[in-house]
Amino acid sequence: MKKGEYEIKDWRTLCRPENWHPAANMLPLMSASEIKEFEGLVSNMKIAGLMNPITLCEGKVLDGRNRLLACVELGITPRFVDWDGSGSTPAEWVVAQNVSRRNLTASQKAVASLYIIQTFQPTPEQKAKFMEGGTKWDRRIFICNMFGIDRHAFSDIKAISEWTQMKSDREGWVNPTRLRPDMLEAIKNGDSIASTLRRIEFFSAQAKGSPVTEQEMDECPTGQLARTFLKLIPLHIMVVAYEAARHWLEGKKLARLEKYWGRLEKEFTWTTEKS
Repeated sequence: MKKGEYEIKDWRTLCRPENWHPAANMLPLMSASEIKEFEGLVSNMKIAGLMNPITLCEGKVLDGRNRLLACVELGITPRFVDWDGSGSTPAEWVVAQNVSRRNLTASQKAVASLYIIQTFQPTPEQKAKFMEGGTKWDRRIFICNMFGIDRHAFSDIKAISEWTQMKSDREGWVNPTRLRPDMLEAIKNGDSIASTLRRIEFFSAQAKGSPVTEQEMDECPTGQLARTFLKLIPLHIMVVAYEAARHWLEGKKLARLEKYWGRLEKEFTWTTEKS
């Protein structure tokens, strides 16, 4: 065991997400698209053991969550070290350790940049280097350069973040026309900024009461699911469900139901076979 490294008797408790540092959580665990990478990590650790210790900050995992989970799978007791304070802040240190090493998408990097911009304070050395040659200091561009993303990706993810925090003004609905905060988590785990922006456009159209176009329906994952679902449900079952709903709904909710039923009759073709 190298100098500064140590073991923890109940280390498995550190596998719980609540024991992961917020700076570590700004980046995703290896996702389904990276499953081969994780399997490769497990295979290498099976042969060579844990090459790099898990880094802790204030008792929480700052770097090495995937390695820690691999230790559980292999039954290896991990070694730990404490963050040495380099990199100005834990978040900046995590960026330096992972952004170029991990196979992250531009959308995932953009989500991470949202976290760091909240606490980022440049050092005099960072500002001086950025401003070499007469370049004017720009905090946003500096962070984009740090993550290797363009300004458009940063602007888009910032707009999405603001959107997820808005409340709906539609009576009786719980945030129906706004993306939920967990949608940012979905982007972090693989959804793209582009597809999320398309959903925002779809929800905006619905909030304004305007009809959904064919293109919007085709581009919206919910619309695609609705098309598939309605093709499988016999018409007589849908009619029974509609009539039942009309008995217990009233006011605006009943009006909305009748409006959407009229739209479904025009836009969808059900099977007429009875099951």
